[in-house]
This record gives sequence, structure tokens and C-alpha cells, in this order.
Amino acid sequence: MRQFMYGLSVSLAFIAGCVASQLSHFVVPPARAGTSVQRWEYFCVGQLGNHTNDDVKAKLNALGQEGWELVLYESNYHNLCFKRAVQ
Repeated sequence: MRQFMYGLSVSLAFIAGCVASQLSHFVVPPARAGTSVQRWEYFCVGQLGNHTNDDVKAKLNALGQEGWELVLYESNYHNLCFKRAVQ
């Protein structure tokens, strides 16, 4: 009898979990009225030149101050690509 009750409780817990996971599909996402799709602009450059680490760091910090975010560094060709939100 004890094994039967254990098996029954495990089965009921499993079924309850399955039902609960299916209920999440019926939840309506919050409305985002008045919002628009975020637009991005991109800027790519071949390597930043043969400079010292401090020079490269200063250039990267300057781009960051302008709102550019590094999104790709391609090590084979030393390409750097940045993006920032379009205002």
C-alpha cells in the first residue's frame, strides 16, 4: 500500500507539473503600447592601426562616448564592428 501511495503521489505531481507548464501558454504578454522597434546604425572599421594599447584604448573609449558598442571583433582580419541606437 505504501508503494502504491508513493507511486500515486509521484504521478499526481507529474501531471500537475504538465498542466501547469501548459497554462503558461495562455498568459497574455504585457502590452507595449506606444513603443516602436529599436533601430540601429552600424560602423565597421579595419584594424585601428599599429598603435600602442593606450592609443587603441583611447580610440575605443572615444567611440564608446559617442554611443558606439563593440559587437564584433573578427580576429583573422582585425575588423571591428560597432552599433548604436538611432535617435
